[in-house]
Amino acid sequence: MLLALEGLRGIQGVRGDGQRQAEHRLPRLKRIHQSGKLYQVYMRIQGAYSFVRELGGKGLALVIIKALTPAQGKAFLDEIRLLEYER
Repeated sequence: MLLALEGLRGIQGVRGDGQRQAEHRLPRLKRIHQSGKLYQVYMRIQGAYSFVRELGGKGLALVIIKALTPAQGKAFLDEIRLLEYER
């Protein structure tokens, strides 16, 4: 299993064409998170909220796949900070 490789510091999750969104792979992402590996995930903004609520943001590079306006981006970051603070 990849998570057992000592030299591997992180995993990038890229959804293949026609595959489910990243938020549907939460159990797999939890295993990566619990292993202490870094992870990069591409997902929609709706899934990002549930993802951070569930796992937190430590060790995470989150890539939102749809461009946001500056106001949407600020609101998103403010909300993520609140979610992380509540953890």
